[in-house]
Amino acid sequence: MRIITLSALFLFASTTLAAPLDLSSRQEDTYSSLALRDDVADIGAAIRVTARSDFDDENWLERRISRAKKTANKAARTQRKTAAKAEVAQAKQKAMNKLGKTAVRTPAGKAAAHAAGKKAAQDKKTELKTAAHTKHLQMKAAGVEHRKTTGLPGRNQKFTIPAGNGKPERTYTGKDVRKANFGSHIKNKNGNRFGKPFGNSDHIDPGHSGTTKPIPGMVGAGHEHPLSGATKHSQMKKDHKNEPARIISQSTASGHQHMGVIAHDQSRPSTHPGANDHFKINPT
Repeated sequence: MRIITLSALFLFASTTLAAPLDLSSRQEDTYSSLALRDDVADIGAAIRVTARSDFDDENWLERRISRAKKTANKAARTQRKTAAKAEVAQAKQKAMNKLGKTAVRTPAGKAAAHAAGKKAAQDKKTELKTAAHTKHLQMKAAGVEHRKTTGLPGRNQKFTIPAGNGKPERTYTGKDVRKANFGSHIKNKNGNRFGKPFGNSDHIDPGHSGTTKPIPGMVGAGHEHPLSGATKHSQMKKDHKNEPARIISQSTASGHQHMGVIAHDQSRPSTHPGANDHFKINPT
């Protein structure tokens, strides 16, 4: 009897103690399964969202600039197409007007006017297409020569020309210099670059510069081009007249060498003997 009682007590105690343990085990398993299904996935998503957010923050400005450029380019293309259509329509109307109103009243006159207008429109389309293709080839060739240029400054470097004689201070960037170098290789229909030869002649009045020549150490002639980002020669001429800065380059066996940025001393009036002297501007 005593043995049975002790056995019963032992069985009861084992069952009683095992129940909480089993419950605890089942709860832990249940929690683990929930964690695997929900929490871990949420943590992974949070990590991905955080990483994506950081990436967006780093590239936000770059993407915004890219979108702005695409929008501007699209607007420019639309404007060019609209202008081209207007030119074609104008050429067509001019051709029809040449026949006179009286001739157009007859069936034969209307047919002739229509044919003349159609031909004029087609000729204008061909002309515009040829001009666009020519410009494309000019830009492509300029890009090739631009990439052959060595010694160009960094895009973020700055070239500052002091104010003087009522003229404001002017600041250009290395990016402006690079644009000007690209523009200097755009040739006209005769195959000539805009600008002129640069002899690096002695200063008439070096003033306090301490240099005899615009670009010390430069040997031989170079090429002078206004510090202008223009791609049209008409705008380059205006900038050459109104802007004090120039870029100087020399031809080499493998391409071109950027020699520096020069500018007028703006404090000198037009009556000064050395008003046309140029001085090298060092970047900062």
